[in-house]
Amino acid sequence: MTESVEFIRARQELRNARIKDVLNSDAPDSSGKVRDARDRLLEVIMLATDMESLSSDDFDTAELATIDAAVSLALADISESETDSLLVILMCIQVLSIDGHFARLSLLGLKIEETGQNFYDQRPYLALACKCFGLVLRGKERSARNQLSTALVEGMGSVERTHDQILDILVCASLRDVIGGSRRLLEKSRKLTLNSSEGFAYQFLESIGSWYESAEKARPWTVLPEADETYRDARLRPYLLNKRPVLFPAQIAAINAGVTRDTSRVVALPTSSGKTLIAELRVAATLLRNPGSRVIYVAPYRLLARQVHRSFSRGLSPLGFTVQDLGSGFDPAVRETEVTKEELPNVAVCTPERLDSLLRMAGQPTGAGAKAEELFESCTLLIFDELQLVGRPGRGPRFELILARIKQRYPHWNILGLCAASHGTDELSAWLTAQNSISGARRPTGTLEIVWKTNGDLRQRFPGHRPVTVTRIPRGSKPADDAVSLILRLDARYRPVLAVETTRSQAESLAKKVHAQSPAVGSSWRQLLSEQKREQVDVAVEEIENLLGPRHPLADLVKHGVAFHHAGLPTPILRQVERLSANQAIRIVCATTTVAEGADLPFRAVVLPHLNFSSTSGRLDRDLYLNIIGRAGRANVAVEGMVFILDSEARTLRNLVEGNLWVDAAQDRVTGRLYDIAARSQSANDLWLWQGYLQIQSQVMAWLGEGRSYVDDQAEALASLTLSWADGGEYRKRRITELIDASIRDLEERGLAVAGSPYQLTPFGGRARLTGLSAPTVSRLGDRVAEASEDWLPDLIFATEISPDLAMRISRLLFQSFEMLEGGLWLRKIRQGDRLGAVQSLAAGATPWPEGDPAFEADVSLLASWIRGNSYAAISQQAPTAESKRSIFGSEDDSARVSDAAEYLGKLTYPAAWVWSAVRVLSGALGESLPVFIRDAIELGVPSEGAVRFINDVGLSRPGALLLRAVP
Repeated sequence: MTESVEFIRARQELRNARIKDVLNSDAPDSSGKVRDARDRLLEVIMLATDMESLSSDDFDTAELATIDAAVSLALADISESETDSLLVILMCIQVLSIDGHFARLSLLGLKIEETGQNFYDQRPYLALACKCFGLVLRGKERSARNQLSTALVEGMGSVERTHDQILDILVCASLRDVIGGSRRLLEKSRKLTLNSSEGFAYQFLESIGSWYESAEKARPWTVLPEADETYRDARLRPYLLNKRPVLFPAQIAAINAGVTRDTSRVVALPTSSGKTLIAELRVAATLLRNPGSRVIYVAPYRLLARQVHRSFSRGLSPLGFTVQDLGSGFDPAVRETEVTKEELPNVAVCTPERLDSLLRMAGQPTGAGAKAEELFESCTLLIFDELQLVGRPGRGPRFELILARIKQRYPHWNILGLCAASHGTDELSAWLTAQNSISGARRPTGTLEIVWKTNGDLRQRFPGHRPVTVTRIPRGSKPADDAVSLILRLDARYRPVLAVETTRSQAESLAKKVHAQSPAVGSSWRQLLSEQKREQVDVAVEEIENLLGPRHPLADLVKHGVAFHHAGLPTPILRQVERLSANQAIRIVCATTTVAEGADLPFRAVVLPHLNFSSTSGRLDRDLYLNIIGRAGRANVAVEGMVFILDSEARTLRNLVEGNLWVDAAQDRVTGRLYDIAARSQSANDLWLWQGYLQIQSQVMAWLGEGRSYVDDQAEALASLTLSWADGGEYRKRRITELIDASIRDLEERGLAVAGSPYQLTPFGGRARLTGLSAPTVSRLGDRVAEASEDWLPDLIFATEISPDLAMRISRLLFQSFEMLEGGLWLRKIRQGDRLGAVQSLAAGATPWPEGDPAFEADVSLLASWIRGNSYAAISQQAPTAESKRSIFGSEDDSARVSDAAEYLGKLTYPAAWVWSAVRVLSGALGESLPVFIRDAIELGVPSEGAVRFINDVGLSRPGALLLRAVP
């Protein structure tokens, strides 16, 4: 299609109209412009249905401008006759059907059903045809066929048999037969209406026919047996029939490229393209092809792991396959040590950290080691979700080295990598699979991206052209206040809205401001909820009040449809917010990136108030941006989503949106991050680099104990296994080798490794390796554990309750680690620029451990109080007040201090449970005798075995478990 100036302007006008509609800012004279633009596009679309580009056997081949025009026409809100409106929708459905846009079609199904309601009085069969065609588009073909059959057999009351009614009945009958798999009546009806110039009925039949032809090419039971002979097995037919009736083009392309076969591949597709279903299809085929084999699914976020576990459990259980969530924490133990193969799950879901702990334990002469090794030896497929995170700072280097170790240690495993980045993954794929990635598909739904400039202009991204100004809304001096006003302007149809903030405190503050400026809206919103949704809100509020106290602001916020979501909140509350979002029982969620990456929640609009995200660049990186905007308009939510970005004139952020994030030519590559880590950075602001170095050193220690490290030039041997080496030049390769060599020599200095031919771990290093902790931590913790083993640790062997004294002893022992210090009050009180020097001085033994320091002693006491089961409110009152009001526990407001307590403990409980697992490992045979429940008691904040069981086995909340524990 040649884009004329008129065509481009018409597209821009309709896109602008949708944005203005969402913002409730239509100009008085805009309707005429919208109608003119609609008419210009309509002429083009009428020709497009006959274009060669829309008659290809492949999907996703139509020009994006054509698809955008069809969507714009379908969503245009114009006052005209019901018949004209329906005709336009049908034409758009035909265009989208031919190109395989099934996600958009599913959502347009609601549009055609809504339009059809206007015909119930005068043309009931046409209304029925619209309703049932809408059901078909939404995947409810059986329901549609039943309703059509009933109406055609029993009639629809005393309907006058006019010419139009007869044509409507013909459409209904043709649709019924098409759903049943027969096209004979459809073809005859097409010819009849064409020859008799019945344009409206002909267009309806054409749309049905286009949908049918495309749907048949996209049926799972059609596509999969052609691409993978495993799916010709009769046992899989019922499984496929229970799946979505059509596959997205991106899924079809991946399947045809061999994603379900026994091979290693990286699938790099846009967000909401259905990667989880692709993975499930691969799992089903793998387990059926390889009886007795197992699959490990690695999800980097707890939220994503929970979603995958639920989805796979529903999908795979009919085939007799079991799915188990192995957890998210680093715990080198498997709870049941005496097991048979049948007791291991067919599919194990875990985080990378949990996988790492089991890799280290596998092969150890213990029951847990044998079970872990059995899992790995029977595994034939590893699925790594959000694989693009390998190229991110922070956890990226750890993920990279875990995968490098797996490739060497278990070469028989096939690896399926799932990337949300749709480009720049070929180097990553070549390293991991020795093949190019499966990539390049389009997102199944659209996204309108709008930047709100500091001068008040709202400009929309217009791919292939310069951004276009939509309207002008004055901005103030504070981005957060502007974000609140924008969120409250958004039409109610676009709820729930997701606002992604850069920090936890900003997410909380934004939620409070939204509520403060819209209390009446919150009250009226609640009245409009169904009884079931009001009950869900009440349950969430009750759990928040039980955990955080009745006066905590989140409880009142949720009552009025507003919530915040970040990693500082207790897991049960995060789940409640996610559940409310999934059920659309919330108006606005203000979150950090924890909910923005990997989550499949029904947000139609996303707002980005700030651009200064935490990263090496200090601003929002493109790959994170693409993942965030993927939360808007998911495939099961809306035909398109909207993203509003508040621009900034700060020097480092100026022109970031239009000059970087929106640049079509920008093809960021996913590259390794080992080169970025300086082994002993002396920069006052690079504490994260030192932490990154310790992560790498922990992985090096793990590798040295895996048996395949007994080679010459060990540093180069390990370096050569990494992505950073594969995509680097000679200088980078040398620097990466030097980094690993320095970490090995440091292990020798600490007595964890010994120089030989080649380096090997010492006996203590072998135990330290299993902990996953940093070398400085295990060096210190080992001595403290040895002392405790001669003193109080044996007192725990038969314990079922943790006394106040034992809670203090446990807490003090846990704080003998750098991992705990990093989240505690002691390090927070040190000036930002001095923190690196402080921890490095401790690691070198140049300064004594901060025993006796008031902040350190407060850390020990607060964690002990948590283990004893005290509430967040009680702990917040126990915490010392910080000097700065901006610091944690700096406020005198009770609710603010409770939030601080939740955030503080949220950062400590995960590493605390990890360090306790290390204590068990380092204490040798004594550790095997220590009660298993103590690890969970530390993480969950309950002091008894019974309370732990109430939470883990019965599903009670922490307050509920503590209450039952107190019952005699």
